[in-house]
Amino acid sequence: MNYLDWIIVIGFCIVILIIGLLFSKKGSHDTENYFIAGRKLPWWLAGMSMLATNFGSDTPIVFSSVPRRSGILGCWFFFRQIMTQITIGIFFGKLWRRSRAVTDVQFYEMRHSGNGASILRGCLGGFYALLYTPLRIAIFILGMQKLCTNLLGLPEFWTLPLMGDVSSSAVVALSVTILALIYAATSGIVGVVWTDLIEFIVAMVGTYALMFYAIEEVGGLAMLREGVGNYFGAKGVDFNPIAFLPGRENLFSFTMLFYLFGFWWLTENIGGKGAAAQRLMACRSEKDANLSVIWNVVVSFAIRSWPWIITGFASLIIFPSLVDHEQAYPMMIVKLLPHGLIGLIFVSFLSAFLSSIDSNFNLGASYLVNDLYRRYLVTGKSDKHYLGISKISTVLVAAIGVGIALFSQSMLGALMLAAKLGAGYGPIKILRWFWWRINAWTELATVIGGLFWTLLFGALKTMGTTTPAIWVIDTFNLSAGVFSERALYFSVEFSLVALLTLIGAITTMYLTPPVETEKLKSFYRLIKPAGPGWRPIAKLCPEVEIKDRLGQDFLGFGIGLVFSFSVIFAAGSLFLGLWISCLGLAALSVVSGFFLFKFNISGLNGTSDLEREEAA
Repeated sequence: MNYLDWIIVIGFCIVILIIGLLFSKKGSHDTENYFIAGRKLPWWLAGMSMLATNFGSDTPIVFSSVPRRSGILGCWFFFRQIMTQITIGIFFGKLWRRSRAVTDVQFYEMRHSGNGASILRGCLGGFYALLYTPLRIAIFILGMQKLCTNLLGLPEFWTLPLMGDVSSSAVVALSVTILALIYAATSGIVGVVWTDLIEFIVAMVGTYALMFYAIEEVGGLAMLREGVGNYFGAKGVDFNPIAFLPGRENLFSFTMLFYLFGFWWLTENIGGKGAAAQRLMACRSEKDANLSVIWNVVVSFAIRSWPWIITGFASLIIFPSLVDHEQAYPMMIVKLLPHGLIGLIFVSFLSAFLSSIDSNFNLGASYLVNDLYRRYLVTGKSDKHYLGISKISTVLVAAIGVGIALFSQSMLGALMLAAKLGAGYGPIKILRWFWWRINAWTELATVIGGLFWTLLFGALKTMGTTTPAIWVIDTFNLSAGVFSERALYFSVEFSLVALLTLIGAITTMYLTPPVETEKLKSFYRLIKPAGPGWRPIAKLCPEVEIKDRLGQDFLGFGIGLVFSFSVIFAAGSLFLGLWISCLGLAALSVVSGFFLFKFNISGLNGTSDLEREEAA
């Protein structure tokens, strides 16, 4: 990078800091404004913020490496998230908004009663505030350090007063972390979501610039398709690398079917959690909550992801012998972009980093204050007191994340570990909304079960013993298809942990007493859950009018999937220059989008809290 690139980077940092600080007054009224924006977010801003929160600086590097290995079919590892998101958008977005909670952990005491609920909230609040969220912050920092090493051309170490030799990439990563902390701590979630929007726009400008340079370098879209076909053909693969769906020869690939129909509904993300639940609870209405998730899906996979896939494909032609596929994206930047645009692409990575890390600062502080400090440690104080503690907590969560990053090298194993710890939680997270019999001990059993089975299987692997996952793969002669052996092993082990955890949770449910009737009635009146699972409680609350219909939501789920995949593959066809399929899929997306809005979205309550108060 030269002086022009650095001017762009420094100018961007100044602008972001100013924008964040401009919202400091809006986030300083009370804790509700600090953590959930006074429940006033419109759907498009909430959806963009959800997207930005999961858009790390390492995301383009990882996403662009997948088509290099296994074509578009490999990207189903990411596309499977669409089913989770649409489930949240159709079934749960409106329910989270009705709960009026501040964090998803607070929900446990709203839904359950007794010591089990209190233990569950306290334990998970502490875990998310002091370990899980700081761990995510550390992962983003480590990704930023790796990026700095590849792009900035800095010396490996800087000699600093009182500190000696310090990694230059660590200095840069920590510097921008402090930048995000300044506006996140002062402005709260309001400043976070607006800077998220600006950062995403800037990130997309750099991403699209690199894609267009890559297409021009390989000679256009036709040459891109031909070159990719020749590359995979030379490797003797039996699938079309630019096909959206598997052909007949590998339609029954175990891994593909597992990711499509097994993995997605078993994860703890299925009901909405963390930053996603926080944005849903911050929306201005139920309709905004559901729309925000659908908007997030469209932007995430139709607008954001395809430039990475196209750039990854182009890198196969430009760097066909590259072994480390995750180095392709940074190498494309260095080879193709002139100075000025290199600064812009670094700013796009920086934007992704900031938009991820600032949300986690605020989220971790919300757990620390709302679910630990205010709930158990110091009660009955003024909201001004808790607002001050919220700002201090934001700094504390950031400091823990930085500390983890400084003493860590790689977080991939930790990410896979975190996923397995939540295995089997998905069905319980669904049922707790729609079946009265789920209690706090059931949910606690899933947390303990995931931890126990994950650690046990990990210990067996460490000792060199044949693990259950290896036994299943060998016994049934499973093929990984277009996915790696590592991905297959993780998938099988995840499913086994989920199965055993579910068995333990359901057993625990029947061995423990149900939630107190008065608590169930209170929850039913507030959330108004649909379906036969609440029939015994509905008989005790004849005055409650239920407008939701599960059958209609299941229909909306199906239409939502058709809409999402048709939009995403229409965009993919456009980026690949497949004009006929693009037009056909675009027409299907228009029709399915119309029916989705007519049957599921238009009937939701679109009135904000303020409008209801004024009407009253």
